[in-house]
Amino acid sequence: MSAGTGAKKTPMNDRQAYAILEAVNAATLAIAAEVSPERVLLTIVEQARKLANARYAALGIGWDPTRTFHPWVFSGMSEAEARLLPHFPRPVGLLGAVVREGHAIRLRDISKDPRFHGFPPHHPKMTSFMGVPIRYKDETIGNLYLTEKIGAEEFSEEDERAVKMLAAHAAIAYRQAQLYEQLQVERARLETVFENSPAAIVFVEATTDRVYENKAAETLFGLPLRPDIGRQQYLGLIRSPDGVPLSLEDLPSSRALRGEVVIGAELVVRSAEGRDVPVLVNAAPVRGGDGTVTGAVTILQDITPLKLERLREEFISAVSHDLRTPIGVISGFGDLLGRWMSKEGAPENEKRAVEAIKTSARRLNRMVQDLLDASRLEAHRLTLEKQAVDVAALVREVVDRLGTVLAPHPVRVEAPEAMPPVMADPGRIEQVLTNLLTNAAKYSGPESEILVRAQARPKEVVVAVTDHGPGIPPEDIPKLFTRFYRTEAARAASPEGLGIGLYISRGLIEAHGGRIWVESEPGKGSTFCFTLPVQ
Repeated sequence: MSAGTGAKKTPMNDRQAYAILEAVNAATLAIAAEVSPERVLLTIVEQARKLANARYAALGIGWDPTRTFHPWVFSGMSEAEARLLPHFPRPVGLLGAVVREGHAIRLRDISKDPRFHGFPPHHPKMTSFMGVPIRYKDETIGNLYLTEKIGAEEFSEEDERAVKMLAAHAAIAYRQAQLYEQLQVERARLETVFENSPAAIVFVEATTDRVYENKAAETLFGLPLRPDIGRQQYLGLIRSPDGVPLSLEDLPSSRALRGEVVIGAELVVRSAEGRDVPVLVNAAPVRGGDGTVTGAVTILQDITPLKLERLREEFISAVSHDLRTPIGVISGFGDLLGRWMSKEGAPENEKRAVEAIKTSARRLNRMVQDLLDASRLEAHRLTLEKQAVDVAALVREVVDRLGTVLAPHPVRVEAPEAMPPVMADPGRIEQVLTNLLTNAAKYSGPESEILVRAQARPKEVVVAVTDHGPGIPPEDIPKLFTRFYRTEAARAASPEGLGIGLYISRGLIEAHGGRIWVESEPGKGSTFCFTLPVQ
């Protein structure tokens, strides 16, 4: 018999209705006492089994006939009996009918129903059956299955009514438990982010003016802030860049409580120790479901390192520009003095002195140019004048121009004539090649060969410069392309270097969309490689 297919219902008398309501209320209270979704499901199954006086009860979540119910909870079957079953069932056959049809099904003998597909091995014997969907807001979220009515051949209409009523309450309890669990997970995640954030975070409640801060905020201000005092305790602690304390109305949190969004405001926090800390401040209102402002969140980030870096970059840029004029004067008069000495037939030692002046001026000019390039790279102000470049031809031209600089090292170039062009700034690529070639000559033995190899790959061109020097220790390789880093061998070979040549080379290659790296083994030389994307 199926209660959902027109079976005749017997009216209940008042005593029966009252008894059902009492039993359902007691079962509902037991379910509502649980918090976790898993415990709610187990309690639903237990209470449904007791309510309908069934030997076995189970509850499954799921609708896909190719997958097992998950979760699947049961009552009445021992753990030993459950372990003998091969797996949890799927929503197929009679169990699937409850899922698909979405209404209660009651049977005196399941073996006589064509939808029943039999039991797996070791399954307990079951005859009478009742299945009831658990629905929440027109959505089936689970299905209750009860079998083996105790004391009768089949489940009654009263059993069906009672279990349906229980299922309606159970659906709400289960959904609430799910939402509560999600809320707890999100709350724990939010608290973890709040407490462990490296930035200082302060939250202000709109109605109470209570404040909450994380550990980073307590460290920044140098003292724990009291929630009950509110925003007043920030007065004097948060200041404008020129040191003037902000009024209560001008605090970023106050502006956010008025609905404003504060982005990237540079302020100063005067800590309890009297130390001024430059901070970057962002603040925003927190709104409720109706759009009203319920609070404000303020994030303060200590930008002392950025300030120092900015000052350093500005200093390097200013000094570099100021040095270029006197260096130009020294170079110009050095050339003029050299030409005058050649005409006048000056002694060789005086000529060598003039050449030393000119060489030092050129070296100093190169160092200043490197500082300027490093400053431009860090400030993202580097400009590239790209054009189609034949890498093989460029490599040969650079090697020819550096002939006297690289002597007495023989330089061998291996590059095919036909290579795909790359879009690049030839001057900047020459700068990279010059740096790699002069390094190879500087750090390898006298008259040892330098090999420059260029080859084309499907999407890029690869250039490699190989020397036969002492190689680079493995611990130095990760730091080789960083600013101002020099290995012990580099300091010994060239004391006057700045250690930014490879740093600039990396910045130039990456600005072209390429990569640069080194392959080296102590005692076996080094190979510096870089790539450029094809046009």
